[in-house]
Amino acid sequence: MENLLVSIIVPVYNVQEYVERCIKSIIHQTYTNIEIIVVNDGSTDDSINILRKASQNDHRITIINKENGGQASARNLGLEKSNGEFILFVDSDDYLAKNTVQACVQKAEIEDCDLVIFDYYNVNHKGDTQYFRTGTRLDTARTVPWNKFYRKNLWNGFIFPQGSWYEDLGIIPAVVASANKIVKLDEP
Repeated sequence: MENLLVSIIVPVYNVQEYVERCIKSIIHQTYTNIEIIVVNDGSTDDSINILRKASQNDHRITIINKENGGQASARNLGLEKSNGEFILFVDSDDYLAKNTVQACVQKAEIEDCDLVIFDYYNVNHKGDTQYFRTGTRLDTARTVPWNKFYRKNLWNGFIFPQGSWYEDLGIIPAVVASANKIVKLDEP
């Protein structure tokens, strides 16, 4: 199982309050054969310095700096540079449970699937959590990119549309619909 490379793509723009927690949650995954592709989308705060510090201690982190072009362009660049067999998107103000990647890899290997969709928690500024269940149908899988573990070839011919709000609404259903086999991981 440890031979399967997973690319984790993190678009970053002015999130100095959250990015360290995000990156630490990825670095400390129980599954370690990962590449962490951080796309700094022209941050003007201290985000880049936090990222540089983290990358000094972990060779799996690649920082790509670009002019601000929006989250879609940052994700597209991350996809272009990724080498993994599977892709996981993590927003820079989010963080992962320690076993997220391992649970997704195990499910993908056991089920021989193209896509693993998992549940998630919403955590507010007070630390209160709310559990959200998802499904595998287009109407229950949610259109967000970050609760899905994609076989990379699902993205062949697809990119996030740039220059529009809620760019994931247009592309995620198409990518989900192109999967031959989708499985559900009933864990957040």
